[in-house]
Amino acid sequence: MAVWLFVVPALTLAHEFGHAAATLAFTDGSATFVVGGERWRWTRGRIAVRFGLGGWRRWWYGFCRYETLPNGRWRELAVHLAGPAATTAALSVLVLATSVADAAWARFGLHAAF
Repeated sequence: MAVWLFVVPALTLAHEFGHAAATLAFTDGSATFVVGGERWRWTRGRIAVRFGLGGWRRWWYGFCRYETLPNGRWRELAVHLAGPAATTAALSVLVLATSVADAAWARFGLHAAF
């Protein structure tokens, strides 16, 4: 249950942020990414974030909207691949942090429950 409430939305947020960051790097337009709904809104400069807790009732969804496409196929490809790259990076950090935490608890003779 904790994975569904915390890890999945965090990975979805990282994924959509990857698309938005690449869009901002390659275009002059703005980017908006949405995770779970549009209840809470946060905007700074050219980036806007929309977040809602509705994802716990159904699948956590996310998407990224941007004003303009980057010029060139390689830049457009970079925008599309930035989401999976950000997910992979976030998941790697999570796995590394979990293994370090498990090792720290094991030193005291304690083991994680999950």
